Amino acid sequence: MKATDAMVGVLHPVLHDGILETLRDPLTEIVVKDLSKYLGMTVPKTLAWIIPQTIDRLLPPYLVRVLAITISNVITRSVTHALGSTMSHMMHLSPLDEYYCYYCHYYPQFCKYCKRSSNQHYYSSYYGNYYRAYYSDYYGSYFSRHQFLSTADLYEQMKINTVPVVPAANGSEAGDPGQTTNP
Repeated sequence: MKATDAMVGVLHPVLHDGILETLRDPLTEIVVKDLSKYLGMTVPKTLAWIIPQTIDRLLPPYLVRVLAITISNVITRSVTHALGSTMSHMMHLSPLDEYYCYYCHYYPQFCKYCKRSSNQHYYSSYYGNYYRAYYSDYYGSYFSRHQFLSTADLYEQMKINTVPVVPAANGSEAGDPGQTTNP
């Protein structure tokens, strides 16, 4: 046993270093060449399948949620600001008052008939814009935070809404308001 141990002790470093030096460069070259060729063929194919699948699965619900929140917020604010001034102005003056005030402002005529003063118009616009901004910001934020489904609920809604309509026995679609039943 001692002779075998002595031989292993002497031959091991010599064989290890010799084999390592002899095989390192050719094996490295072969492994790198074959591995790069294999990965070059499989990785693009795998990624070309995985990435679209992942995007198709994750992106639509996310976009629906984000766009719904953003659109709700923007529309709430923009419609309030667009219609608020117009409605306030329209409800405050009659067309005849509007006519007289226009001529009073641009062609100093009919001023005694104009019932709107520039101060009154200024304060009406100022406070109207202030409250429109306040309430449109408040309700825009409220509706965008509280009225939309979570992503899990959105998936459930999508499943429910994509159920095909089954024709009823009389030829109309089930749930058709025009459908009548005879007792």
